[in-house]
Amino acid sequence: MQCTRLIQSSLISNKSQSIRTINVAMGPLRSRQKIAFKTRYHWMLDLKKSKARAKYPWIPREPTTSMEIYGQKIVFPEMYLDFIVPNNLDKCELKPYVSWKSKLVEEGPLTAEVLFNNRYSQKITEMFKNGASNEEIMEYLKNTNC
Repeated sequence: MQCTRLIQSSLISNKSQSIRTINVAMGPLRSRQKIAFKTRYHWMLDLKKSKARAKYPWIPREPTTSMEIYGQKIVFPEMYLDFIVPNNLDKCELKPYVSWKSKLVEEGPLTAEVLFNNRYSQKITEMFKNGASNEEIMEYLKNTNC
């Protein structure tokens, strides 16, 4: 009889025992790991930048001014952005801003003949209409470093 009582009492669970669970994020001592402000701040900025880049992937990260060739970083001064502003900006035909809504203009390939016609054809036709000889036209072209 006594053996059966011992077995029965051992099978009965003790209500005072409890299971301890630990939140892994909090750590074993229930304290969060503290990160320095500088580290947190730069991490937050990097996160915001990466999200912006993911949202607009066509925006370059920074303008490239150097290239890596055979493991060496070579800086090219020609790759720096230069803004060329004409002296008479109000008389300039070029506009400083082109709207993204502007119509797409398609041109043919840029050849030497197209460049010559754009630069000299109007002046040559005027000289020809005014009665200039071929020698005068050739002299004009030589003087303009054509």
